[in-house]
Amino acid sequence: MDIAENTAEILEAVWTLEEQGKASLTDIRRIAHTEVTDQLLHEVESSGLIAVELAGRVSLTSKGRAQAAPIIRRHRLAERLFRDTFAIGDPEADSEACKFEHIISPELDEKICTFLGHPRSCPHGNPIPPGPCCPPRTC
Repeated sequence: MDIAENTAEILEAVWTLEEQGKASLTDIRRIAHTEVTDQLLHEVESSGLIAVELAGRVSLTSKGRAQAAPIIRRHRLAERLFRDTFAIGDPEADSEACKFEHIISPELDEKICTFLGHPRSCPHGNPIPPGPCCPPRTC
């Protein structure tokens, strides 16, 4: 299921912040690559993708995590591609990956992953969610 680009950016921000242990509304507004309005947050929460607590802490629901994993995967694969293949450094690689992640099809995702040797992490050391093309991970 395709989701709106601004929703994808919210999910990506929450995932990233959860990895850092600090998914708050303030942090989401700071790092999301879209304008994070109260209405947008309400729509994403009403869709069952995120849960917002009274204290302003935000978390992905299981449905949200399932939707976010391929987004994170595409972004981190794009970062690897740009850094490893084209020697593009930060912040340009991250900026280009943000654009590229929205146009990568599932088939191209798998081809990029296979071409790169099924990398386990992005250039920043964050894990890349495995895809159907990836060999089973034993550790």
